[in-house]
Amino acid sequence: GMLALLHLCVTLVPPTERQALVDLYEATGGASWRNSTGWLSGDPCDGWFGIYCDSAKAHVIEVFPNPRFSGNTLIGTIPGSFWDLTALQHSYLSNDRPGWSILQGSLPAAIGGLHKLKCLYTSHAGNLGGPLPAEISGLDQMQGLYLRWNSWTGKLPDLSRMRGLTK
Repeated sequence: GMLALLHLCVTLVPPTERQALVDLYEATGGASWRNSTGWLSGDPCDGWFGIYCDSAKAHVIEVFPNPRFSGNTLIGTIPGSFWDLTALQHSYLSNDRPGWSILQGSLPAAIGGLHKLKCLYTSHAGNLGGPLPAEISGLDQMQGLYLRWNSWTGKLPDLSRMRGLTK
């Protein structure tokens, strides 16, 4: 009886999701963010600045470590483990003021595994570039895809399955 009750109160996000956020922090200069309240300590659903979880606190559904005027400029790369956040619905990895993010690298094919993704915001992220992966085409829950002010190359993948996209 008591053990089961205790277990219900201590629901934690999967270790892979926590590690993805730790990796993001380390890969984007988290130590120099102005506001990193809660980060690296305990469970991400328990007050990590800019991290939002589902109502059961079982999965990370939004990553927004750098809202306007937070002073959190992300500098570095998006770690490969970031794409392990498979319950993610909203991802904001850059901001337009003040202090744009300075991110390097490209979006990997693994982004195709984020089937619940509704908003991907990488505008003003600095040097993200290369071709957009074809796998992005399968993200049919997408409502907002913000990619401006980067260095993308090549042809835009087919976005026709993203029926919720608005222009």
